[in-house]
Amino acid sequence: MSAAASNAAPASSRGFAARTGPGGISITRHRTDPKVQQEMQQQIQEQLQDQAEQAGASASATPTGQGLGLGGGSRPEHLQGPELEISKLQQQVHELWSQNKIAEAREVAEAVKLTVESFYGDKHPVYASVLNNLALMHKQVGEFDEAVKSLSEAIRIYKDTVGDDHLSTVTAMGNLGQLYKTYALNSKGMEKHSLLTHAKTFFATNMEALKSLKGEESPDYGMAMQNYGAVLRLLNDKEDSMSYVEGGRNIIVAALDAEHPRVATARNNMGLELKLQGRFELAEKEYKEALRIRQAKLGGSHSETIIAMHNLAELYMAWGKDADAHALQQQVLDELGVDKVDLEDEIAGDGSSGSGRS
Repeated sequence: MSAAASNAAPASSRGFAARTGPGGISITRHRTDPKVQQEMQQQIQEQLQDQAEQAGASASATPTGQGLGLGGGSRPEHLQGPELEISKLQQQVHELWSQNKIAEAREVAEAVKLTVESFYGDKHPVYASVLNNLALMHKQVGEFDEAVKSLSEAIRIYKDTVGDDHLSTVTAMGNLGQLYKTYALNSKGMEKHSLLTHAKTFFATNMEALKSLKGEESPDYGMAMQNYGAVLRLLNDKEDSMSYVEGGRNIIVAALDAEHPRVATARNNMGLELKLQGRFELAEKEYKEALRIRQAKLGGSHSETIIAMHNLAELYMAWGKDADAHALQQQVLDELGVDKVDLEDEIAGDGSSGSGRS
């Protein structure tokens, strides 16, 4: 793991006690120091926002059998020999990943890589797809340098075999933008700025290519606009950031059913931009709609619903509506099955139960 990926101190060294919920979200409380708690809440907000934005990314942001026509679904009946073996292994990777068994998924993915290289060679789109999947797994465990290496190689292969404008190439470029953004959020100073600049470049390329491939009314283009806007905000270009995030929201809302999960993601992203501008009433409207959709479609205990509840609670805290914020925070604890007394007992202990960041 790179130094940048490991710079977050464990909870015990910061005086935090944490309880991990679905999706690796840590519900954390500090004992006494409000300044430290504010810093922690900002870190969690960045982490949750990154998860929420990534939830709207294209399908290849999840390990699949791309290149074999699998998409994580059933295995094609016509495959035989090595192709069938690869298909079975890819299906296994998808199932392990969906169960959050990252280490096991990565082990099988390494076996897929060797099998694909042996059968197709290392200059084939299927091999690039395997590298893309491995990069996502490296990213998940904070091995950012390895992730960049794998994904950059995947993009090079895609460009050489299917061209710069192929959807596989364009999607991988967007994935690399997300990777650089996440890497930046785990870095500081000039390194952080440099990584965000890289993210901006790849997001811009991804956005323009999707505009050309799918048109200005495509929800994929709309999500690409929001991704680009988010990195502009992190680079302190707040005016242009709002323009892209709002434009992307409008495209997604117009293109999809009002109850679609990607509409919830788009509204969540818009809510954050409005909150940061101090436009709390408008932000509340976006956050509440995102939460309503996720509760209806995913249920109250799903990690994406928990993210939406957390974001709304953070808005109320910034707005000065502490009672509303605390009520939502208690709902989060209830959904995670954490008893308030148990949580207080844990905080009163040595503070060593888990990490402040997942």
